[in-house]
Amino acid sequence: MEISDDESNNPGDEERMEEDSTGVSDQDGCNESARAETESLMIDCDEIIDKLFGFFERDEQTEAEKKIKRHFSWTVPFCYKLRRNLSPLSKLQPQDGTSETAKAILFPILNGFIDKNREFTTYMQTLSVSRASLCGRVFKVGEPTYGCRDCGMDPTCVLCSQCFKQSGHKSHRYKISTSSGGGYCDCGDEEAWKTDKFCSDHQPVVTIDKDDRKLKPEELEKRIKFVLRILLEYAYKLLTFELTLSVPSELEVNEDDMSSFPTVVKRFVEDELYCTVLYNDETHTFDTVITTLQRALECNQREAIDYATMIDREGRCVVKIDAFQQCYQAKQVIERYTSRNGAKPLKVTVMQSHVVAHQTFSLKILEWIENLLEKSGAIRDIFADLVETLVDESSNRTMLEGIMLNDTKLWKSARTTWHHVLIAGMLKDYELKKRFATLFSRNYADMMKDFIVDDHDHPYSITSLSVQIFTVPTIAHFLIEAHDVIFTIMRTLMSECEQKLNSERKLEFDRGGNGSMLKRTNFVVIDLKYILTIPPTAWNDGLIKNFNRGMDYFLQLLCAMQEMDAVTRQTGNHMEYEPEWESAFNLQIKLQPVLTLSLEWLATNKNIFIRAFRYCLRELAKEYNSQMSRTASKEFANHAATCFVYDVSSEPVSVHLPLSRFFAGLYVFLEQYGLEFVSPEFQVADKPVPEILMEPSLRTQVLLAQVHAGMWKRNGYSLLNQLYFYQNVRCRTDMMDKDVISLQIGASLIEANEFLIHVLNRFELFQWADNNFYDKYICDVDADVYKHMTTLVNEFLGLVINIFAARYIPGVGQVSKHDCVRKEIIQLLCIEPMTHSTLSKGLVESVNGETGLEGVIEEVAVFKKSNNAGQGYVYELKPEYYKEYDWHHYHYTREEMSRAEEKQRERKKTAKEPEFFPPPTLPPFTTSFNLVVNILKSDVLLQIIALVLQRSIRKSKSFNDSHLRKALHLLAHGLNEEIARNEKEQEHFFQFCEACKRWNIFDLLDSLLKESSLAQYQEMIMWIRKQKSKIRPRSDTVTVETEDEPMVQVSAEEEKRKRARLAAETRAKVLAKMAAAQQKFMAVNADLFAADDADDNIMCDEKEAEAIQTSTIALGPNQTPFRQDDESYVCILCKEEHALSINSKRFVLAAFIQRSTVLCETRDMLREMETKKSTDFIENPDVWVRRNVLMAPHVSSCGHIMHESCWTSHVEGVINKERRRPYRLRHPQSFDVDKFEWLCPMCDCICNAGLPMALPLHKLYPITEQLRDEALVQVLQSVVTSEEDKQDKMNSQGLPKKSELSPDITMPPPLPKVLPLAAQKADLCERAIKLFPPSDGFFVVPPSSDKNQDHSLSYRVYLTGMDIMAKLRMDSSVLEYFNEDTAESEDSLPAEEEGPFHNSVLTRKIVRRLFRRGLPAERLLEIFQGHSSTEQRDISNWLHGKCYAKLMSFMERVYSVARDKPYNESEVSPQLHRSLWHSLAYTIMSAEAYHRDQQMSFFGENVPIRRKMGLKFLTRLCSVSVDSNFYPVSISDLYWLLRDEFTQYLVQIWNAEPTLPCMLELDAFGTLVFLTYLMPYSLTPKATDPLAEDEDELLESGRMKVQPPIGSVLDHHNLRLAFTIHIYQLIVSMERLIDFTNPHDGDCQCSLNDGEMPEYTPIPFETLITGETLVTRDTLRVVIYHMWALPRKSLAEDSPIRATFPSVEAHLNCDKLWEEVSRRAIPFLRCCAKFYESMTGIPPPTVLEQVESRFEDLINYLDLPKNIYELFDCPDVLVLAMRWSGHPSISLVVDPKEEESEEQHLKSLCNMPLPRTLRPLIDLPTDYTDLINSVSLFKCVKCDPHDSRMPTMCLICGEILCSQSYCCQQELKKESMGACTYHAYFCGGGIGIFLRIRECRLFLLSGRNKGCHMLPPYLDEYGETDQGLRRGNPMTLSREKYEYFRRLWIQHAIPEEIARMTEHHNSLPTTDWVYL
Repeated sequence: MEISDDESNNPGDEERMEEDSTGVSDQDGCNESARAETESLMIDCDEIIDKLFGFFERDEQTEAEKKIKRHFSWTVPFCYKLRRNLSPLSKLQPQDGTSETAKAILFPILNGFIDKNREFTTYMQTLSVSRASLCGRVFKVGEPTYGCRDCGMDPTCVLCSQCFKQSGHKSHRYKISTSSGGGYCDCGDEEAWKTDKFCSDHQPVVTIDKDDRKLKPEELEKRIKFVLRILLEYAYKLLTFELTLSVPSELEVNEDDMSSFPTVVKRFVEDELYCTVLYNDETHTFDTVITTLQRALECNQREAIDYATMIDREGRCVVKIDAFQQCYQAKQVIERYTSRNGAKPLKVTVMQSHVVAHQTFSLKILEWIENLLEKSGAIRDIFADLVETLVDESSNRTMLEGIMLNDTKLWKSARTTWHHVLIAGMLKDYELKKRFATLFSRNYADMMKDFIVDDHDHPYSITSLSVQIFTVPTIAHFLIEAHDVIFTIMRTLMSECEQKLNSERKLEFDRGGNGSMLKRTNFVVIDLKYILTIPPTAWNDGLIKNFNRGMDYFLQLLCAMQEMDAVTRQTGNHMEYEPEWESAFNLQIKLQPVLTLSLEWLATNKNIFIRAFRYCLRELAKEYNSQMSRTASKEFANHAATCFVYDVSSEPVSVHLPLSRFFAGLYVFLEQYGLEFVSPEFQVADKPVPEILMEPSLRTQVLLAQVHAGMWKRNGYSLLNQLYFYQNVRCRTDMMDKDVISLQIGASLIEANEFLIHVLNRFELFQWADNNFYDKYICDVDADVYKHMTTLVNEFLGLVINIFAARYIPGVGQVSKHDCVRKEIIQLLCIEPMTHSTLSKGLVESVNGETGLEGVIEEVAVFKKSNNAGQGYVYELKPEYYKEYDWHHYHYTREEMSRAEEKQRERKKTAKEPEFFPPPTLPPFTTSFNLVVNILKSDVLLQIIALVLQRSIRKSKSFNDSHLRKALHLLAHGLNEEIARNEKEQEHFFQFCEACKRWNIFDLLDSLLKESSLAQYQEMIMWIRKQKSKIRPRSDTVTVETEDEPMVQVSAEEEKRKRARLAAETRAKVLAKMAAAQQKFMAVNADLFAADDADDNIMCDEKEAEAIQTSTIALGPNQTPFRQDDESYVCILCKEEHALSINSKRFVLAAFIQRSTVLCETRDMLREMETKKSTDFIENPDVWVRRNVLMAPHVSSCGHIMHESCWTSHVEGVINKERRRPYRLRHPQSFDVDKFEWLCPMCDCICNAGLPMALPLHKLYPITEQLRDEALVQVLQSVVTSEEDKQDKMNSQGLPKKSELSPDITMPPPLPKVLPLAAQKADLCERAIKLFPPSDGFFVVPPSSDKNQDHSLSYRVYLTGMDIMAKLRMDSSVLEYFNEDTAESEDSLPAEEEGPFHNSVLTRKIVRRLFRRGLPAERLLEIFQGHSSTEQRDISNWLHGKCYAKLMSFMERVYSVARDKPYNESEVSPQLHRSLWHSLAYTIMSAEAYHRDQQMSFFGENVPIRRKMGLKFLTRLCSVSVDSNFYPVSISDLYWLLRDEFTQYLVQIWNAEPTLPCMLELDAFGTLVFLTYLMPYSLTPKATDPLAEDEDELLESGRMKVQPPIGSVLDHHNLRLAFTIHIYQLIVSMERLIDFTNPHDGDCQCSLNDGEMPEYTPIPFETLITGETLVTRDTLRVVIYHMWALPRKSLAEDSPIRATFPSVEAHLNCDKLWEEVSRRAIPFLRCCAKFYESMTGIPPPTVLEQVESRFEDLINYLDLPKNIYELFDCPDVLVLAMRWSGHPSISLVVDPKEEESEEQHLKSLCNMPLPRTLRPLIDLPTDYTDLINSVSLFKCVKCDPHDSRMPTMCLICGEILCSQSYCCQQELKKESMGACTYHAYFCGGGIGIFLRIRECRLFLLSGRNKGCHMLPPYLDEYGETDQGLRRGNPMTLSREKYEYFRRLWIQHAIPEEIARMTEHHNSLPTTDWVYL
């Protein structure tokens, strides 16, 4: 066995050998607890070793043995102790922590005794060969293996992954597969490979000293032998004997020794415990075991699953540790529950705890021995001698025999361990393997019988080792010669079949039999195949004798199978029960390779061939001679024959004829030995005549014909299934092909006319062959019988064609295997171009699994891209080989025959060739079958052909087209055959033309040419005439031929021209009639064509308008006026079309909402949440839209529109229908009605919501340009006015005066300076008021000559007002002032509980008072709405009455999907709005990222309509959700909660509050969306009337309105602010600002080269930024530098970034920086442009419809600053930026520190790029072998050290999971789910893409209950996948296919793909996706 990494230490490099199989030494392997426990036991290992060595030197081995066993008697139970009330799960495995003590006090004694005086270490150092050249790595279940198609002797020769990588086979045609367990690597086995027999690690030494096989010194050999003997006896006795209640006597604890035990041992030994041990079987299911354990042990489901998993993996498990009575009660409960309904109960035993401990230690001992056997061949010799000489006294067998025969008594892990020891000890050396094989063969029968009645799988049985010895050619031949192993195997098989024999000695299988035993019996057949794999090159007497003896038994089996499962036609009632047929066919399939190999063996020796041939003759004579006693004489065509009487339609018939077919296989070798059927060697008593030899096969052919005729319909599907496999490629070689050979044998041995009379008699066609058939019989014949007879004639002619044309069989025709494969490939490719795998499936595989395809395909076909979508690459037949197409190829099924003919007709029609198909030229028969051709020139067949031609001419009712076609085909075959023979020899016996003339065949053909109704056959007849002309005619017929033929030719040509002329005239008449009808229609409907001209004019106007819209502006003061036409839509359900308006029916858009992690770039945080099972980030997100958001809602749409009422009815109908349907009748669901999912009625896309289609916003809120700024200015003025009025009051309270203000610019101002700073800002608001003077109490915007200047000032007013409001919210000293006019006092208000923004009364009151200034409510309505009262009432009714329910329903759907929990309607929470707005922001960002990734246009008509409509109506819906008209009840609570959230944004942006996220944490676009929809709640004014009601009352009465955003100046200010934030993020996140300095500046170069960098000192910004100073270039440069450097002030002095500070400050090039920043800001601007396009309906300019959007075009469309100087044109912006840089958290983002472990979410932002990118799929290795090798040693984390059976990789994050395993099931929200489903919940928001690596299978997951399997992205050289590694071709990653899965992932199309696959593929197997 190959040494693992843990065992790689050389024993010469350490003091002692490894202590156990894991290779852990005494010094390094014991942990602290084990050492402490060892010290407490006071055991001195060295002292014990010395005592043992003393016993051994004095030759007192018995005493030494007693000493060791006495030591084991108490240390083993203590080391592997099982305690009461302790979970057995922690004490079951020998690899668990309890064995650490064993490593300290058990194994050191063994190692030290062997390596006394370092003798073993010295021996290993001097040994020239320390390990075997044979690798011998034992494969685990699912481990990858590699076979070589070029070098492997047979398919069982495989390599492990390590040897394969280091061998020459990697460049060969290798095959990859996965092991079923039990085998081992054959690297180094010279008989397994033709070349490259060794890898680089197992190269043999050229010279091997014989002394290397001996241990030196001899004392060392004695000690090793002594230790091995004791340990083997110990392990054998403990594991083999059924010990339960006590240990062997020699291991019992001696009471006399108890006094010397340590105290801790005494307490343990005195406490006598028992264990309930539950064993595994293959009968009971996992669920049964889990349920039983829950009831018996009263444990929870998780514990029961762990128990069941351990039982399945180990074979047994201790489930209870207690006193005997309690353990026995548990045993009884388990047996009672599992034995219900007559089932066999689970095996349960009650064992003493010491027995369990000793058995556990025994397994460790065997692992230790296995490790020792790897060291030297000498040790393996010692081991072999011991197991072959040690005798079990109870059974008088050797230990090796006992291991073999007691294998079924052991559990899985014990069996596997013994097998590994035997492989390491005996199967790695040839001579030892030979000795093992001898004993294995001797006990084969007993072992196989035990296996058959056992219930464990074959890989866990000792019989699985047969493949390791039977496939070695020399050992196999040795076993046949010396031990008669074939006879042994066959006797075992026959003994099992004996009980299945009926009274006639035929095998008979009943449906109620034990199917498991039959399947296990098939392994005997497999072993027979192994032993016959390689025929011998030289024979001797012993080999011949024993092979003949085994062959006799084998032929007896074939006799028992002959005519088994015979069926009789049902003529009355239909068959009630389908008979059992699968078992017989399974046996036939398993025997096929044995039959082939047996023929190969017989073909190598003439003597055994003759003996087998004679045996078959005798057995066939016995079988059928008695049946042929009934005969009848039949005459036809002046010929007579004595035929056997047998009616297939009424007597039993079987498709199983293995003996007849084996005889047919032997017959083809007669010519090889120069023998004939009549040779004297085959003269046996009662030798069967040829008629008897062909009779069974002829019956089967007649049965097949009658089934095709519909005569066996009442026999059910069992017969149809048998005939399907009879013709299927899997069985046809040994069934149908052999039957055809049998008939060819008959045709070659029987006179042709007699042969055909026999065939006609069996088909019962003599009535039909009568010339007066119709007149004599048709009146008396039933219609069904007549139909049956017509089909039988057709089948008869087809059979004759097959007998004549089936020559592509070596031995029948003069062909090779290459020719046979070539023929099959040509015929298959004539059906259609095929993939490599489809071609392979259509070809017969050899015993080694090869088809020969690769050696032929390049000759006859070209490899090209398929024209069919999704098919990949196919092989297409080369044009020159189409001439070999045979439409009646006998391997075609009827379906394939039709498809091939249709394809060839289409090809010929395209090429304008005649559409007929003459037969190709056939290869000649061999001598043995040469006379078969006579059937074509026989009188019987020619009369039948003449009869068919005559009835065709007469148009008889008994005429059939297929009869005529096949008759012509036979004539063509005959002419081809005569032409071919004429070319080889002048005189030959096959004179076909002369025979045809006797029956006037050619005259009849001439008559057929004149029949217009048979025109489709004229081309074929003309071809026959042409072929006939190539044959030299006789003298008496020359004149006739030369005169008649031209006449016929002329007649045919005239007929053809006549038909063409008539067709042309008819076509002309039809066209003239159509033209007249068109003219008439145009005259009657002239107005329609006039409308077309008007449409053309409209199109011209639209083009002109489109040209004008080349420079549109979406929002702000310069917003482009845009008049949008009415939107009209059609409901896909009722097909009604109308405009989208207030008074019309409402529309909804089919939508799907899902959680998404496509934009998540922090995989580690997702994994952390998964590990913690934390769903808080899903269920309770905060108010911020962060850059590192883990998961967010995404809304997509298929673009199909429905009326709201139609949609509601449709969805309710779907839900009710699904709920009424019985579960058992449901196919895998593509949607889950419990989650409100349904399929779009138009496109079958999955949906779970109806997105309400709101009206265009400009129609709901048409605000004029004059009133755009009034709301903003009046609100800000009200705040400023209140500040001026109360300034004196503030100063009187001790606040500093305005002249004393000295604000700190570099950091956020402290709270005491908030109000003074607000007062300082008042002068800016005063200038704004002067610019917008009041008029009659209202603000009116006057016209201005410079709108940009006005807008700039307006932006400063906006910044100032927001700053003031933010500061006011930060200082609690304002509370008294704002509460002085209320009845409430400060003391009466509750205190804040969770910071300044908790939703308390205090915060609520502050927020209310801040907005208590403004306009009268009535005037405000006019300003905001711009509607008359009637229009406003209609809008309110539309919003409240018609949209509220659906909008709320949609919002709740978004919330429930995003939070994965239902919405609680009793709570008033802004989370509904927050989820909706978040979904909009995330959907737009992900759509933009997808279009950018795919290089697709994001604007214009090139955007898919489904995405464009989805974004448009989702944006409208978000805007409408802000309107207070929408809500039918009071929204005061919700109103103030939303205001509070806006307050948080204000404080976060303007104050940079340390307790809130820093600016680098936020997503700029998400912040823009939230500001856009939150600000209307905060800027809503109230009436100035002092007597007005409370603001809540105004909200309830509808007099206070919330204005939705529609692209006003306020919206533009929000956009500019968000743009500023994004630019700030881009600048601050740049690591190297030095790259944007001026490189030509000398000062810069000096500062860069200066060794001493000046210390970084912040510049006082009071000197640079004031309220009146303009921002200059120098000011901006310095501010940007400090803005960037401030977060990095904590960097180390020697930091490379810190060293660039002085140069950046002095030489920063702002223009160069802007160039880079503007490039990175394009994605953000694209999102903004799409947002405002969807909101305002103003289309972007046409230049943005290009794939790559330009920064300048986006800036123009959004009307944003065009350079960095315009962006930072006022000091307020710079102050904001510096406040952002002063946030304490921002330094952790730009410079994360390892010690800040609690701020992991900030560290994740450090490497997160801007702009945001899509989360890609992982990078897969190009070569699939690299991928599968990477998980070859993957272990399940829950079941370590066991390997995972199905390691599955998540393609989203790359994590390897243990799929579809109970051990790794997780519980989430009280629901159990598999590892993949659980992982997908966190990693992909419920979406997953997983690859099962060892099976190369890919599946998609969506939620818990939906998924689908897809073709994986790994393709072989033929462009195909290989799911399950069935073909095993090397595969590489297809980038194109992997890109397809990546696109599915990034465009959120996986749920849609799953629904489509599930809906359109009903045959998909049902899968419990939740448990994957």
